[in-house]
Amino acid sequence: MENEEKIEKTKEFLEGVVSRMKLGKIEVSTGMEGDRVVYTIDCDDEEGVQRVIGRKGQVLDCLQHLVNKHISKGKDKGPRVVVDAGGYRSKHVERLQGLADNMAKKAEESGDRVPLNPMSSFDRRIVHMALAERDGISTESEGSGDNRHVVVIPG
Repeated sequence: MENEEKIEKTKEFLEGVVSRMKLGKIEVSTGMEGDRVVYTIDCDDEEGVQRVIGRKGQVLDCLQHLVNKHISKGKDKGPRVVVDAGGYRSKHVERLQGLADNMAKKAEESGDRVPLNPMSSFDRRIVHMALAERDGISTESEGSGDNRHVVVIPG
């Protein structure tokens, strides 16, 4: 199956899943972001958008996981997928970058290591990348499983 056909069938799959969530009128649009397919879910009201996003983006993450499984079944794995609603993904990255900057300032001022709360591997990667070029600051991940977190290190 060609990627374009997989992308369209996956869009239909996502529309079916989201419509079963009974969020009112929804629309799924498709676009490209580098080598990834981005499915954007638009609901007719803000409450619907918040239900699609869920607490800390958990529903959106689950939808993205399902969609990635759907598009990659078969021998041709298909492109990687991002599922977004209400601009949540870009806002989330901006918040994490702001958090990283604030914790780096705190580490510089105090001279102490600053541990962040546990977060997903995707979120940890954003923090590491946000501080990678910052002079006098390094980062490392510590812990395991659900307790894995970033530590911001001065010096």
